[in-house]
Amino acid sequence: MNRLKAFGNSVIYVVISKLIQVLAVVVAGIYFTVKLNMYGTGKEDLYGFFAKHSLLITIIAWVVTFAVILLIYLISNNDFINETNLNKKLPLKTIVICVVCGIGINIAIDGILTLININELVPEYEELMASISSNNFYITLISVGILAPIFEELLYRGIVLNKLRNGFGVFGAVMIQALFFGIGHMNLVQGTYAFLIGIILGYVVIWTGSLYSSIILHIVINSLSTIISNVQGKAIGYNYLLTFIGTGVLLTIIGLRIIYMMSEKKETDVIEFID
Repeated sequence: MNRLKAFGNSVIYVVISKLIQVLAVVVAGIYFTVKLNMYGTGKEDLYGFFAKHSLLITIIAWVVTFAVILLIYLISNNDFINETNLNKKLPLKTIVICVVCGIGINIAIDGILTLININELVPEYEELMASISSNNFYITLISVGILAPIFEELLYRGIVLNKLRNGFGVFGAVMIQALFFGIGHMNLVQGTYAFLIGIILGYVVIWTGSLYSSIILHIVINSLSTIISNVQGKAIGYNYLLTFIGTGVLLTIIGLRIIYMMSEKKETDVIEFID
C-alpha cells in the first residue's frame, strides 16, 4: 500500500506537468488561429509558428506548472523547500566537481551519438535538434540551458524522487523517476539518454542531500550542448572521437566517485556502481 501511495503521489505531479504542457500548446494553437483569421497575412503556417515559439511555449508551461504545484503545497501545508532538498547549500568543492562531472557526461553522450551517426539513424532526432538550434542562441541558452534544467530538477529529482522514497528504496525510487524523466522527453533518442542521465542525477541528489547538485549538473550538460550545437566545427576522426568519448566517461566516473566519497550518507541500498 505504501508503494502504491508513493507511486500515485509522484505520478500526479508528472501528469499535472504534462497536462499543462498540452494545454499550453492548445492555447498557443488557438491564439495563432485567431490571429490568422484577424490579420491573415499567410506568411506563417501553424507548424512554422510552433517551431518559432516552441521554447517560449515550453517555458510558459513550466512557469504555470510550478505556480499550480506551489499552490498545492500551500493548500496542503507542506514545506516545498525542505521536501525538495533546496534547504541544503553545497560547498564550493562539490560545485566544482559537479561542473566537471557535467562536462564529462555531456562530451561522452555527444561523442557516442556522433559515433553511431544518430542523425542518419533517426532523422526525426536531427530535425528536433535543428528546430531547437534554429532559435536565437541566447534565448535557447537561457531556456534550454538554464530554465528547463531548473524546472525539470524541481519536478523529477525534487518532488517525484522524494515522494517515491516514501514507498520505495533508493534504487527503486531513482529508477522510477529516471523512467518518468526519459518518457517525459517524448522521443526515443532523447528519452534513452535522459533515462541514463536521470539515474545519475537521482543518485547525486541522494549522495549530496541537496537538489542544487543535480541542478548544476543538468545546467552544465544542457548549456554545453547548446553551445556545441551553435558552433560549426569540422568532423573529427574515429580515433579522436574514441578519445573524446573516453575522456568524457573518465571525467564522469571520477566526478561521481568523488561526489560519493564526500557523501554524508552511505545508505545500504545504494548501488555503489563506481566502486
